[in-house]
Amino acid sequence: MEALFWRDSTGAIKGEMLAKVFEAILDFIGPRHYASQLIQCEVVNHEQVGVPPDIFGTFFGVVGETVKDILGADWTAEMETAWTRLLADLDYYVTHPEQMAKT
Repeated sequence: MEALFWRDSTGAIKGEMLAKVFEAILDFIGPRHYASQLIQCEVVNHEQVGVPPDIFGTFFGVVGETVKDILGADWTAEMETAWTRLLADLDYYVTHPEQMAKT
């Protein structure tokens, strides 16, 4: 996906996107005011610029692995279980962008 960031010479666009990902994850594991719809919309929006939907699942997985690497020994089995469950839950919205959110 690096080729799609050809104008992002400072990393600001990638940084903004990563910040939005963390905001969405925090909403998703909390009150779910908007995250599921945001994910569905972004899957459709990004597909228009050549980002296949499955990249979102891959990206969420990479975010988790990166957080795990940063935390090192502080990453717990409970965190691993919660992240695995989160990825499974997010996958519904990534693979069903045309559907209304599950309630």
